[in-house]
This record gives sequence, structure tokens and C-alpha cells, in this order.
Amino acid sequence: MHGGTRACCRDLKLQLVHVRGGRLTPGTVLDVKATCWGVAHSGDNVVVSYICPPWLEVMNTDGRVLHQYQDPGAAPTFKTPYFLTTSSDGFIYVADQLLGTITKLDSSLKILQTLSDPHLKGPKGITSVGDGQLLVCSWSKDSIVHVNVNSGKMTTILGKADGILEPRSLAYCPQQRKLFVCTDNETDIIQVYQID
Repeated sequence: MHGGTRACCRDLKLQLVHVRGGRLTPGTVLDVKATCWGVAHSGDNVVVSYICPPWLEVMNTDGRVLHQYQDPGAAPTFKTPYFLTTSSDGFIYVADQLLGTITKLDSSLKILQTLSDPHLKGPKGITSVGDGQLLVCSWSKDSIVHVNVNSGKMTTILGKADGILEPRSLAYCPQQRKLFVCTDNETDIIQVYQID
């Protein structure tokens, strides 16, 4: 977890928060069109997901919408795009819990790839751990899954035996190589794992 700008959504507002030198300071407040769910930053822009109906937006830090994605037809790409992340190479990844998919998009929200696998069931939290490498909470399988986007290979790296129960969200600290996992099982615990 490094310096930069983060955001949170409440009451049709998106609050940007600056992180510098271990300190948090409030930033710009952006108006959003509906209750947003997922928020990530990509360069100087903010990526936001909504679920009623499901759609995605890329906006600048002044709140101007630059790109928008809504499903064009009967076969939806997204049903529940709750969680998303961005990678250092500029791609956006969206976990859809109901469809059981990970979708890769470019910075203008063009869909590049959709992945699914039996290891991935009920994906929730998602984080990039390197170009083309993701960690995803497989909520329904009580596990953390490593996704190699280039090969499409998915491997369970942590499971019930490691204390993973209903994982909801996660964050990765590359400097310390630590993974922080929050769960849906009504505990106030953040589990910390060393990733080698």
C-alpha cells in the first residue's frame, strides 16, 4: 500500500482521499449517478462500478465521465461487478460474483478478455500483484486464488486450512509481500499472510 489517492462512495458522492507519508487528507468530492460499489484508480482517473443496473465508468478527478460501459445486448458481461482493481500496466479487472468471472478491460473500458475457472466461485475482492497477475477472493470456495491472466491459469494459494472463510476483500503490500484479507464471517479480524 503506497502513496496515492483512494476513494469511498456514500450518498451519491465519491470522496477522494490523498495518502502521503502515512497521512490521510480529504480530497475532492465527486458526484456519482447512483450508489457505486467498486472504486479504483488508474493513473489520474477513477474507475467506478455500479450494480443497479450494472455498468462501469472512468472519470477524471474533476468528476467528468471519460468512458462508460453498459451491456449492449441480452447476454450480459456483468451482473454484479462489485469489486475491481487496476494494474500498473493500465488494465482494469472486474470480478463478477454471480457470473463467476474476471473481466479485463483497457482504460477506455473496451473488454479484452473474460476468464472463468472451477477454482473461482463467487469472486469478490480482487487485487493486482504484478502485470498480468491477480489475487481474488473465491467467496463460495473459502479460498484465495492466484490468476495468471496471460495463461488463464488459476491456482488456489490459500484455503480453509489456512483460516480462509468467506473472504470478501483483500489488499496486497508489495514492499512487505503481505496479503491482508477481510471476511464475511462476522469477525473483526484482518488476516495477514506472508506471500513468497
